[in-house]
Amino acid sequence: MQGKGTGLGLAVVYSTVQNHGGQVTIDSSPGQGTTVTIYLPRSSQKVEGEAQDTSRGQASRAGTVLVVDDEQMVRRSVGRLLRTLGFDVILAEGGKRALELYRASADKIACVLLDIMMPEMDGIETYAQLKTIDPDLRVIFSSGRPDERRLDSLLEAEATGFIAKPYESAKLIRALDQLLDPP
Repeated sequence: MQGKGTGLGLAVVYSTVQNHGGQVTIDSSPGQGTTVTIYLPRSSQKVEGEAQDTSRGQASRAGTVLVVDDEQMVRRSVGRLLRTLGFDVILAEGGKRALELYRASADKIACVLLDIMMPEMDGIETYAQLKTIDPDLRVIFSSGRPDERRLDSLLEAEATGFIAKPYESAKLIRALDQLLDPP
């Protein structure tokens, strides 16, 4: 029966995800719709047929990546992935902290993985301020809403990259390889 749901769908999803150590985020804008994102911890079990291309650009996998994301689970999981690839990682929970950390370690930071949608100071503003510190800054923007108009114009004007959330390891590796070791 259309329009006659029980209203329990999201509650069941939330409970199931929480029971598996995950997190649910909801982003809703009037006239734009709602995006529900589910983050689950990585399983230690091998998946048959899973392949990861880690051969290209091994030499570029040195240096430090500054990961800026207001979601703690995202920061931690991306940090772990990058460390397994050979990067040093600095984690920042927002734009203001990212600026502090970049000022303190600019000489060793190879690139910044920067979330666009953050409270207080969004990724676009953070990027603009980081560029005043280092005009040659290399950035990969990330967002669960890749249709950002401001981002599209920025990507056209600057040498930056973009990766959609939730991250797929292989796509993040490719984005880093393209940014740090272009063909």
